[in-house]
Amino acid sequence: MKTVDIDKPFRPTLGFWITYAILAIPVFWISRPWFWDLPIYSRVAGVILCPFLAAVFVYCSFEMIGAVVVGGPNQRKAFWAFLVSVACAALVLGIECIRGGFDHVPPMAPAFAVFLAVLVYHRLNKKVQNQHPDSASPSVTPPAGREGKP
Repeated sequence: MKTVDIDKPFRPTLGFWITYAILAIPVFWISRPWFWDLPIYSRVAGVILCPFLAAVFVYCSFEMIGAVVVGGPNQRKAFWAFLVSVACAALVLGIECIRGGFDHVPPMAPAFAVFLAVLVYHRLNKKVQNQHPDSASPSVTPPAGREGKP
């Protein structure tokens, strides 16, 4: 089984589109976007976007779990960095909700929570540049001779 790198950008594959097709009917049955009291373009967007978001949530969750279970230490490190960053954002929003109530959360609090989560994830999942995966040294130098020559 080929695992995905969870610290790489998401790219829709055949498995994702199969998940989209499977989730389309249940999501339509639950959300019923054609009954929304909105303009037609909003209904069309709901027909397309609702199953897409459900498929992204389900498919990416299973891919992440599979990659962490089967993958190596780099996958586990990225997973724990993700969990810590989400916990930091939840802590900031939780403190704001407790302090002022859910209706009185300052508008910048969610933006600050997202910024904090991205910052924490970046710091915990930082890669060392120019390092060969099998090497313990911080950088790999090219072999002697013929540098820059074709």
